[in-house]
Amino acid sequence: LSSSSPYFCPMRLNELLVGEYGRIKAIHACEFSSRHNEFGVMEELSFEVTLSAPFNGPMAIHFNNTTLSIRREDAAAIEVEKVVPPPFENFQ
Repeated sequence: LSSSSPYFCPMRLNELLVGEYGRIKAIHACEFSSRHNEFGVMEELSFEVTLSAPFNGPMAIHFNNTTLSIRREDAAAIEVEKVVPPPFENFQ
C-alpha cells in the first residue's frame, strides 16, 4: 500500500514491533530530524525493527547493513508505513 492508496494508514515508527518491516514516509520536526541524513535515515528508506527496549527505552532499526538505535521520542516523530517482509535476507 502506498501513501496515495485509500487503504494507507499512517503510523509512527514507535508503533512497530520487533520483527516488523517498514518504510519511512516522513520525518517530522524533532532533534533527530536535524541529523537524520548523517545516519542515512531518509524518506522511502526500508528497514526492520530489531530491538525494542523495555520501559519506554530506545528501539533499533536495521537497514543497508547498519543497525541504528533511536530514542522512543524521536521514533514517535517518524511517520512510516508497514510493509510485507521481503522474501530474501538482504532487505534494502
